Amino acid sequence: MLMKIAEKIRNDNFKPDVIVGVSRGGWPPARVLSDLLENPNLANVKVEFYVGVAETKGEPTLTQPVSVNVAGKKVLVVDEVADTGKSLQLIKEHCRKKAPPRSKSPLFTLNHGAL
Repeated sequence: MLMKIAEKIRNDNFKPDVIVGVSRGGWPPARVLSDLLENPNLANVKVEFYVGVAETKGEPTLTQPVSVNVAGKKVLVVDEVADTGKSLQLIKEHCRKKAPPRSKSPLFTLNHGAL
């Protein structure tokens, strides 16, 4: 599955400067995509949303900010599940806030379970 996702990313001509794995489930696919896309630049971000199996709290909470400077960079955010999309939206907003107002940071979010 990740090989197909990497192929799709390449076919879309998206070349991320950094791959951000969402802790914890996004780490394994982010690491594999790092190899498949020949991009060693990995980072981390952590959002807490689930309190049990398929049970979420009201809104996700950012508990660890993105671990590298993403200003002006093309960012690929990888997570293993995106049931509501709220966590990915929070990460997207967080990464955009880290960028200066005049810089552009293309952000591609990936939920590998949905592809």
